Amino acid sequence: MSEIEQLKLGIKYKKELIYSIIFVSIGLSVVICFNGWYDPDGVYRARYASFEQIDGNGIEIEFLAAKYLSAEVSILGSSLSHRAEMAEQQMVWGAPLKNLAGAHNHASEQQEAAKLAIASGSKVILWEILFNVMKPVEIKKDLWIYNPSKLEQIYYLRDSATLRKSLTIAGGWKKTGLDMEDLLEYHRCNECKYGYNELNLTTASFLTTWNKGRRFENISESSISQSIRSNILPIIRSHPNTVFKLFLPPVSIFGSIEIDRRMQIGGFSMMKYRDTVFSELIHEKNVEIYDFQSNQRMVENMDNYSDLIHYKPSINTKLIEEMRSGRGRLTMATASTATNNFNEILKKNAGRYSNFLQSLIGPESIK
Repeated sequence: MSEIEQLKLGIKYKKELIYSIIFVSIGLSVVICFNGWYDPDGVYRARYASFEQIDGNGIEIEFLAAKYLSAEVSILGSSLSHRAEMAEQQMVWGAPLKNLAGAHNHASEQQEAAKLAIASGSKVILWEILFNVMKPVEIKKDLWIYNPSKLEQIYYLRDSATLRKSLTIAGGWKKTGLDMEDLLEYHRCNECKYGYNELNLTTASFLTTWNKGRRFENISESSISQSIRSNILPIIRSHPNTVFKLFLPPVSIFGSIEIDRRMQIGGFSMMKYRDTVFSELIHEKNVEIYDFQSNQRMVENMDNYSDLIHYKPSINTKLIEEMRSGRGRLTMATASTATNNFNEILKKNAGRYSNFLQSLIGPESIK
């Protein structure tokens, strides 16, 4: 091949490369603009976002609701507070309420959800305090979508998964727009069953999961204090006009005994956990603390539970009613007495729980 032919071939390849770059750039620009217009995950606006569109990804549903649905009251918490009849909760409170409890189970995640809820109009935050302060301080990566960096925005806008969602919206194949009714449906647990029979079926596998995770053995006063100081106190103090009603959820007395037993392996206890929460938070002027762990009528009645910790939606409604009225609120004068009462309930039911474990098939597998 002559030099001229090689030169022509080189020019041809360069043109093809330039055309390819231009074509890819145009295509990528179209994708970015298309995804930016439909914005299926609601990163920028709620026009086309919907709970159905995000395919049941819990943390996104909750943060989407926190960001775009307006309500005077917002509930934050774990799966304990997730099972709820939100319409009943609203009726009991007497004002618009949105339940944001569920998949986000770190205090760091919940703090971000609280920021979004307050920005969208919530004046009262009902905040479950238990497992969230027992977990590491760091924020999960899932949260980027509601506070994205420039790099993450580019990734979102060019992502093929985002494009697929945008195409379903453009094609009219999925519902768009946020609806409080969808949030109500998200919190229903139509398949959940409760009572001793259900406890018999679920306890062995439940404790096996806890054995694998060792989630309570490494908890300490300092780790809980660090979580509270990093992820709860900052938003409380930065929003002095917002009322924070913090509550200790009524896990079953069997669940509390089991958690306490595991904590004691590491030199901690449920009583120390309670004392730490009280000492860190009870002095804040815009904080009210409610204790439902020592509500003997609730926690000793196993008909209320589907496993060691999860309770009926009607219990969640009762908690709303109690916090609305101010009943069950702890003060510096009553906190110590409440913890002593809780300790007595633990001791009283220790033998009952031991007998329950022995009644299970193959109890040696869960010890």
